[in-house]
Amino acid sequence: MDKLHEMEGEFHRQGLKFTIIGLGSHRALASHDQAARRRSITMHRRITVVGPASIEDRITNEVSAHGAYILSVIDQDFASGQFKESDHQIRMEIIASKQAMEGLAPFFRQGLPPDLKITVCVELVDVLRMGSSLADHVLQNTKDHSRREP
Repeated sequence: MDKLHEMEGEFHRQGLKFTIIGLGSHRALASHDQAARRRSITMHRRITVVGPASIEDRITNEVSAHGAYILSVIDQDFASGQFKESDHQIRMEIIASKQAMEGLAPFFRQGLPPDLKITVCVELVDVLRMGSSLADHVLQNTKDHSRREP
């Protein structure tokens, strides 16, 4: 990184613009700003929520507030062929950084009514490749993480 910043200074002195792009999926090998960076597999949490459709907006708002991303929302009743208006269920898949998950965990544990029938599962996933809109969103919200998450 030191060399890149030297080059940036040289370009600036010559009246040219030097922009470094594409390091979003790279992780620093040390804690200082000039540390070498290496491309890595990013580790995130996949949160799967199955519950009544009536909570979709509330979960969506909470997920957005913590910088996570809703990957999909599936109508479970139509998928299973057992649609009943009274117990309309959805399945949401959410991708979250460790930091976002730490913010969302209390919401899923205590922020919803205790009598609400909801299932929440969390898996640690290695993200090998993300589509551009998901990658931009997730990486923007995980810039602080300079080390591989456990």
